Amino acid sequence: EKGEIKDVDYDNIPKEFISVAKNIIEQLPEMNSGKIDNTFVKTKMVVVLSTINKKQELETVPFSVIENVPVYPGCEGNQQALKKCMSNKIAKHVSKNFNVDLAQNLDLTSGKKCISIQFQIDENGNIADVKARAPHPKLESEAIRIIKLLPKMKPGLQRNRAINVRYNLPIIFNVED
Repeated sequence: EKGEIKDVDYDNIPKEFISVAKNIIEQLPEMNSGKIDNTFVKTKMVVVLSTINKKQELETVPFSVIENVPVYPGCEGNQQALKKCMSNKIAKHVSKNFNVDLAQNLDLTSGKKCISIQFQIDENGNIADVKARAPHPKLESEAIRIIKLLPKMKPGLQRNRAINVRYNLPIIFNVED
């Protein structure tokens, strides 16, 4: 007969982990009294959930803090040199491929504008999960298009394991009357 479990607070557990948490509780060993102490259950769940959260955090690491950065084709050197080279090559790629005339034809107000792009270099070195925010949907589409044209890279490493690396890129430009 399994131990009795009372007052488990599922409200503080992310929805996607509730079934995992319930499964873990069902698998917990019985205490001598035939009942499982709720403090014991909550402590176990906190440990399990923090482990799950740490795993999720490690699945995607920001470019700025990755131990071994992804390597853009043609880049060489130490980590600092690789970061600088990759940033320069991405900036050059964007400058070369971005349709600069697009912004002038969208009836935007004049002045400085920014497109914020976020993407991942996945554990295989491919560009993935590209998102953009811009003052116009056509600018967002153009930003996503050019980022998807980036070449495959050598993936970033965290604790000697290939991992997804998040890269943020602002594109700043002027709209003139």
